[in-house]
Amino acid sequence: MPESALFVDLRLKIEAAHCPSWAQCNVRASGTHNGKQVGLEVQVNEEKTTDRVLKVTYVSVGAASDQLLTAIAALYRLPLTKSQFNKRVVATLVPLRATKDQLDAKVFFFANGPEARYAELYTNIDLHQGALWIKEKDHDYRKNVLDAFSK
Repeated sequence: MPESALFVDLRLKIEAAHCPSWAQCNVRASGTHNGKQVGLEVQVNEEKTTDRVLKVTYVSVGAASDQLLTAIAALYRLPLTKSQFNKRVVATLVPLRATKDQLDAKVFFFANGPEARYAELYTNIDLHQGALWIKEKDHDYRKNVLDAFSK
Protein backbone atom coordinates (compact mmCIF):
# COMPACT_ATOMS: atom_id res chain seq x y z
CA MET A 1 0.00 0.00 0.00
CA PRO A 2 1.47 3.39 -0.92
CA GLU A 3 2.33 5.62 2.04
CA SER A 4 -0.15 8.27 0.84
CA ALA A 5 -2.95 5.68 1.22
CA LEU A 6 -2.32 5.32 4.96
CA PHE A 7 -4.49 7.21 7.39
CA VAL A 8 -2.83 10.01 9.34
CA ASP A 9 -3.32 9.96 13.10
CA LEU A 10 -1.83 12.73 15.22
CA ARG A 11 -1.06 12.06 18.89
CA LEU A 12 -0.35 15.01 21.14
CA LYS A 13 0.53 15.02 24.83
CA ILE A 14 -2.01 16.73 27.06
CA GLU A 15 -0.28 19.54 28.96
CA ALA A 16 -3.37 20.79 30.78
CA ALA A 17 -6.96 19.65 31.01
CA HIS A 18 -10.03 20.94 32.79
CA CYS A 19 -12.95 18.61 32.10
CA PRO A 20 -15.68 18.64 34.75
CA SER A 21 -17.75 16.84 32.10
CA TRP A 22 -17.44 16.07 28.38
CA ALA A 23 -19.93 18.86 27.72
CA GLN A 24 -17.50 21.29 29.35
CA CYS A 25 -13.89 20.33 28.62
CA ASN A 26 -10.75 22.31 27.75
CA VAL A 27 -7.55 20.54 26.76
CA ARG A 28 -4.19 22.00 25.78
CA ALA A 29 -1.88 19.57 24.01
CA SER A 30 1.48 19.64 22.28
CA GLY A 31 4.10 17.51 20.63
CA THR A 32 6.89 17.71 18.08
CA HIS A 33 7.10 17.07 14.36
CA ASN A 34 10.49 17.06 12.66
CA GLY A 35 11.98 18.67 15.76
CA LYS A 36 9.48 21.57 15.85
CA GLN A 37 6.97 22.21 18.62
CA VAL A 38 3.32 21.73 17.57
CA GLY A 39 0.19 22.24 19.64
CA LEU A 40 -3.31 23.57 20.08
CA GLU A 41 -6.17 23.88 22.51
CA VAL A 42 -9.39 21.91 22.13
CA GLN A 43 -12.60 23.09 23.79
CA VAL A 44 -15.69 20.90 23.95
CA ASN A 45 -18.95 22.58 24.94
CA GLU A 46 -22.65 21.89 24.86
CA GLU A 47 -24.52 22.59 21.67
CA LYS A 48 -27.93 24.17 22.25
CA THR A 49 -29.75 21.95 19.74
CA THR A 50 -29.45 18.49 21.36
CA ASP A 51 -27.76 16.64 24.19
CA ARG A 52 -26.23 14.08 21.78
CA VAL A 53 -24.32 16.72 19.83
CA LEU A 54 -21.56 18.90 21.23
CA LYS A 55 -19.54 21.78 19.84
CA VAL A 56 -15.77 21.50 19.50
CA THR A 57 -13.47 24.47 19.00
CA TYR A 58 -9.86 24.02 17.94
CA VAL A 59 -8.01 27.08 19.25
CA SER A 60 -4.66 28.36 18.02
CA VAL A 61 -1.93 28.77 20.61
CA GLY A 62 0.25 30.76 18.21
CA ALA A 63 3.42 29.52 16.53
CA ALA A 64 2.98 25.93 17.76
CA SER A 65 -0.42 25.77 16.04
CA ASP A 66 1.04 27.22 12.84
CA GLN A 67 3.66 24.44 12.99
CA LEU A 68 0.88 21.90 13.55
CA LEU A 69 -0.80 23.12 10.37
CA THR A 70 2.50 22.74 8.48
CA ALA A 71 2.88 19.21 9.89
CA ILE A 72 -0.66 18.24 8.86
CA ALA A 73 -0.06 19.50 5.32
CA ALA A 74 3.19 17.53 5.09
CA LEU A 75 1.59 14.35 6.47
CA TYR A 76 -1.40 14.76 4.14
CA ARG A 77 1.03 15.43 1.28
CA LEU A 78 -0.82 18.59 0.32
CA PRO A 79 0.51 22.07 -0.45
CA LEU A 80 -0.03 24.63 2.27
CA THR A 81 -1.61 27.74 0.76
CA LYS A 82 -2.12 29.56 4.08
CA SER A 83 0.53 29.19 6.75
CA GLN A 84 -1.41 30.30 9.84
CA PHE A 85 -3.70 28.17 11.95
CA ASN A 86 -7.14 29.76 12.26
CA LYS A 87 -7.65 31.47 15.63
CA ARG A 88 -10.78 29.41 16.31
CA VAL A 89 -12.19 26.54 14.26
CA VAL A 90 -15.69 25.51 15.34
CA ALA A 91 -17.20 22.17 14.35
CA THR A 92 -19.87 19.71 15.45
CA LEU A 93 -18.79 16.85 17.70
CA VAL A 94 -20.73 13.61 18.16
CA PRO A 95 -19.50 11.38 21.00
CA LEU A 96 -19.02 7.77 19.89
CA ARG A 97 -17.84 6.55 23.29
CA ALA A 98 -17.51 8.41 26.55
CA THR A 99 -16.21 7.17 29.88
CA LYS A 100 -14.98 9.10 32.89
CA ASP A 101 -11.47 9.43 31.42
CA GLN A 102 -11.95 9.02 27.68
CA LEU A 103 -13.96 10.65 24.91
CA ASP A 104 -13.91 9.20 21.39
CA ALA A 105 -15.77 11.45 18.97
CA LYS A 106 -16.50 12.11 15.33
CA VAL A 107 -16.13 15.72 14.21
CA PHE A 108 -18.01 17.35 11.34
CA PHE A 109 -16.80 20.56 9.69
CA PHE A 110 -19.43 22.62 7.85
CA ALA A 111 -22.09 20.00 8.57
CA ASN A 112 -24.76 22.43 7.37
CA GLY A 113 -22.91 23.30 4.17
CA PRO A 114 -21.59 24.27 1.85
CA GLU A 115 -20.95 20.68 0.66
CA ALA A 116 -17.69 21.72 -1.02
CA ARG A 117 -16.20 22.56 2.43
CA TYR A 118 -17.58 19.56 4.34
CA ALA A 119 -15.10 17.31 6.17
CA GLU A 120 -14.93 14.75 8.96
CA LEU A 121 -12.29 13.49 11.35
CA TYR A 122 -12.05 11.92 14.78
CA THR A 123 -10.90 13.66 17.93
CA ASN A 124 -10.23 11.50 20.98
CA ILE A 125 -9.27 12.73 24.43
CA ASP A 126 -7.73 10.22 26.83
CA LEU A 127 -7.16 11.84 30.21
CA HIS A 128 -5.78 8.65 31.76
CA GLN A 129 -3.05 8.28 29.09
CA GLY A 130 -2.63 12.05 28.78
CA ALA A 131 -3.18 11.97 25.01
CA LEU A 132 -5.19 13.95 22.49
CA TRP A 133 -5.70 12.20 19.17
CA ILE A 134 -6.76 13.83 15.91
CA LYS A 135 -7.43 10.99 13.50
CA GLU A 136 -8.13 11.07 9.82
CA LYS A 137 -11.56 9.77 8.77
CA ASP A 138 -11.12 9.62 5.00
CA HIS A 139 -8.48 10.71 2.50
CA ASP A 140 -11.13 12.61 0.55
CA TYR A 141 -11.48 15.09 3.45
CA ARG A 142 -7.79 16.04 3.63
CA LYS A 143 -8.01 19.28 1.65
CA ASN A 144 -11.12 20.46 3.48
CA VAL A 145 -9.65 19.64 6.90
CA LEU A 146 -6.52 21.59 6.01
CA ASP A 147 -8.62 24.48 4.69
CA ALA A 148 -10.76 24.52 7.86
CA PHE A 149 -7.66 24.80 10.06
CA SER A 150 -6.02 27.45 7.82
CA LYS A 151 -6.32 31.22 8.06
